Amino acid sequence: MLKKLQKKKITKMFNALDTNGNGFITLDDFIAQFERFAGQQKLESGTPEYNALRAEQIKQWTSLQLVADANNDGEVTVDEFINYADRVVNYPDAFE
Repeated sequence: MLKKLQKKKITKMFNALDTNGNGFITLDDFIAQFERFAGQQKLESGTPEYNALRAEQIKQWTSLQLVADANNDGEVTVDEFINYADRVVNYPDAFE
């Protein structure tokens, strides 16, 4: 069971990942984060570096969705994210 402070920090992390603030983390949020990063780094769309980093961001989303999206609806809610974090903290061997 996560402590109150842990839940607060995990909720902050969730809010940072929820780029559009709709209460869900989705692939669109991960792509928006990547696009912001790519713009800051002046990466040009279609270049090998851009494509590789974008693919990695999609891979990160897919990994998160696989373990955190309990109802498999393509959206991770704050409760699902907290439950996922709880499993990572309390059962780390399950994620090796």
